[in-house]
Amino acid sequence: MKQFPGLSAETAELTVTIPSFTMALLIVISSFLVKRFGTKKMVLSGTALTAVGAIISMMAPNVATLLFARALLVPGSECLIHSALV
Repeated sequence: MKQFPGLSAETAELTVTIPSFTMALLIVISSFLVKRFGTKKMVLSGTALTAVGAIISMMAPNVATLLFARALLVPGSECLIHSALV
């Protein structure tokens, strides 16, 4: 929280809650996406989303950007995890 002075505890907790919520949503639809687009496309898109989310997270100038980047990071990870399991 030193990085973002004046950040409330509730907003800081969103950096954990948003990825968890996004993961819960994607668990429901990920098998459909793998069947629709194929494993290779899901792995490639998952890798791209994870990379973009990680880069934006590292360079986030404010909390809103960090939350957006965290919301991107999890779908990428979920695509990779679920593609490996299917």
